[in-house]
This record gives sequence, structure tokens and C-alpha cells, in this order.
Amino acid sequence: ITFKNDPVYARRGNTLKLQPIFKGEATDITFGTLDEVRLPIDENGVVTALAVGRHKVEAIAKTENGSVITAQATITVRDDLITFKPDSGYIIDRNNGLIYGILPGTEVSKFLSALATNRNLLITDESGNQVSDHIGTGNIITLMSADGTPADELYAVIKGDTDGDGFI
Repeated sequence: ITFKNDPVYARRGNTLKLQPIFKGEATDITFGTLDEVRLPIDENGVVTALAVGRHKVEAIAKTENGSVITAQATITVRDDLITFKPDSGYIIDRNNGLIYGILPGTEVSKFLSALATNRNLLITDESGNQVSDHIGTGNIITLMSADGTPADELYAVIKGDTDGDGFI
């Protein structure tokens, strides 16, 4: 038994349905969490993200032969996540922490204009230096919270960019 998406990311206040995947037949599926107050989960696996933080959830099921199988997933709840306008063409892969769809030679200003997030975004290279010209593979895109701490972080991927300069 595994979960379709693990790790899972959610914005505080949102709900999502967990999707366990079983090898073979499973019955009597139950869901649980250690913190029902901060991350309640119902009998159908619907989670409500009430508090920021990392939370563990579990699915328990019985197999055809009566044995019990379990799976755990981590749900990270954040106040804000990096998001883009629908027409940007950028694709966020939260399972791997990547942003795809960035074209070679994309200027930082164009990239920032595609954001749907209203918070400060910091773009740095692998050495921690701020990037101000072109987005390159491996650049770290960090959404800063109001108190100046990182709220979300993803890595840029430019198709064909093997040296990280943003060009092919």
C-alpha cells in the first residue's frame, strides 16, 4: 500500500482527498492522523489543512488473506505556495520540488510577472547568489513569508540547459 502522492502539499484552509494505492485487493480501509485538531481526516480520506506544519497521515487496510497493511504519507501545510497564472505555461511538480516549462533565455522579470502569488520571491543560484538576469536550471525559487522566512521553495528546470546559465 502506498499513497498516489507522497509527499503532499496543501495550502492552509484547503481540503484534499488522499488516494491510497493497493497491490491486490484491500478492504476495511481506515485513515488516521496523530493530530486531529490541526489536520482532521474523515473516513473517506478527505483531509482539511487547518494548521501550518508537517503532518503524518496513515491508511490501514485488510488484504484478501486477512493481513493488515499500512501506508504513511507526509502532508506539508503552508500559508502560501508558489503558484503561476494559468496561461504562464509553467508546470509545478511538487513531488520532486521542480518548476518545468521555463523556456531558454527567460528573463527574471518575465518569470516574476507570471506569478499568481502575491509575496516576495527570491531567486538564487546554487551558491546562494541572487539571480537578476536569466532563470537557469538549478536556480532556487524561494517564496518568502511576511516575517522573512522561506514559505515555499522549488528548483527551476530549463529544457536543454545543462550548465545552469538559462540557455541551450
